[in-house]
Amino acid sequence: MANKKEGMSKEDVYKHLEGLKTNALKETYLNSILKKEKLLSPKTRDSVYSALVDIYERGKNFGAAAELVEKSGDTKRAIDLYEKGKRFNKAAELAEKSGDTKRAIDLYEKAGKRMKANIMKLKKKLTKKKK
Repeated sequence: MANKKEGMSKEDVYKHLEGLKTNALKETYLNSILKKEKLLSPKTRDSVYSALVDIYERGKNFGAAAELVEKSGDTKRAIDLYEKGKRFNKAAELAEKSGDTKRAIDLYEKAGKRMKANIMKLKKKLTKKKK
């Protein structure tokens, strides 16, 4: 088992989930732990988040997985998960915020936000002409 000072590894978290039969029970359990997030060591917190993201992905709950991944700071993976969950507008906003203009344009188009995509294309062209 994990050293109490270091915290729990992802494998340790999965050992605690072994008795829970469904993903719904595992989600509930992990979310209840995260309600006391401030009491967790950084390693344990990261391991719980990682396990919960895995469970959300297996259950095809890509939006929930993306929110956790975004919270952890992994912007590229969050964008991928939002896109996989067909939350194109959220993915586009995050891509734009992170400076990935090309990806943001593609995602805004998928979201049906053609005007926003076209404005970004124009800004991109104007920026290139100034250089």
